[in-house]
Amino acid sequence: MTNELVLDVSSYGIEESKAKQLEKVFVPMVKKFKELEKEYIEVVSQKVITEQVCSDAKIVRNRYVKVRTGADEIHKIAKASLLIETRAIDGLRNIVKYAVIDHENSLLEVEKHFERIEAEKLEKLREERNSILEKYDVNPGVGDPALMSEDVWGHYIASVELDHKTKIEAEKKAEIERIEKDKAFIKEQKRIRLENERLKKEAELKLISDQKEEKERQRLAKFESDKRAEKEKERLAIEEKHRQRLAKFESDKRDKIEREREAKEKELKLRNIKRNNELQPYIVFIRDYNLLLSSDEKEYQKQIKEIRTGAELQWEFDIKERDDYELTRKKEREAKEKIELELKNRQEQDRKAKEVEDLRVKKEVEDARKLSLAPDKERLTKWVNDMVITNIITENMNQESILIARIVMSKYNSFKAWAKLEIEKTK
Repeated sequence: MTNELVLDVSSYGIEESKAKQLEKVFVPMVKKFKELEKEYIEVVSQKVITEQVCSDAKIVRNRYVKVRTGADEIHKIAKASLLIETRAIDGLRNIVKYAVIDHENSLLEVEKHFERIEAEKLEKLREERNSILEKYDVNPGVGDPALMSEDVWGHYIASVELDHKTKIEAEKKAEIERIEKDKAFIKEQKRIRLENERLKKEAELKLISDQKEEKERQRLAKFESDKRAEKEKERLAIEEKHRQRLAKFESDKRDKIEREREAKEKELKLRNIKRNNELQPYIVFIRDYNLLLSSDEKEYQKQIKEIRTGAELQWEFDIKERDDYELTRKKEREAKEKIELELKNRQEQDRKAKEVEDLRVKKEVEDARKLSLAPDKERLTKWVNDMVITNIITENMNQESILIARIVMSKYNSFKAWAKLEIEKTK
């Protein structure tokens, strides 16, 4: 069934001359549409859909696409002239557009015939295999069972059946072991109950005996406690007298030590004031000031001598290092100027290299532009030739993965050969 494409501008209420002018603009698209009518009817009227029919449907649909896009382009140009003509232009464009879209959809339905059949086959196979996996309570996971080859599926379902059988046997064995453990547990509980009854009777007899022994022990313990308390009272009285004599002795001793300490502190304070004044010029050269200040006189004189010598050497070294620093700064400035000159030369080289690269990119863009203007057949051939698939097979891959990879590579090469043959058929 086809749509009748008729241009009737007069229904939009514009003058006759302008209406004819607008009709004349869209007439080429109408002419192209009618020229494709015979090819369209020939494709959609086919009773048996073959790969050739699908290919023809795609070719005719693409031609209709050019008619529709051509009408869109005319619509854009004509509409820009005067806003008052917009309604008429839109109407004419829609007449062409909807007629073409109807033909496009019909041809697309034919074009995708085998793809739909293949998708239905895969869906049916997926449902069948998923149904089998559900019997064994297995989730197919990330893999699609419908995409597995027959060999891969055979190995996979055999593995699933073996795992299912192993699981059932393990559950039966676990149930037998559980029953045996329950029987052993009941037997052990009975033994424990009888043993507890025996121990309870023995404990009751022992309790009576222990109570008699405890009364006797408490009587003897009270006697011994009273005896020890009397002796402890006598011992504490003797210790108190001794403690009082010892406390007086310790108090006298502390007073003497305190007087000696105060005298020594006064002496150390005067000595430290003297040493502090002596050490001030060399304070930055002293590692541990407090340790040196508190050292004995012999050690102090030895260290102060070493510090004076070290300070004089350091002062001489600082003067020399300052001169060396100025010389180093001068060399650094000269080196920096040299690096800046080298950097400037390198930037100039980079600029020239960029100009060369820009020329190369410009040439690639021009080549791409020329290719875009080349015939469809030439562009399609280059597009297919540029398709590349890498070899993913490695030594550490398992056999199943290697098999799948080889199948994919084989189908890819077949597709590429088929694509080239299809391109050769185009005009």
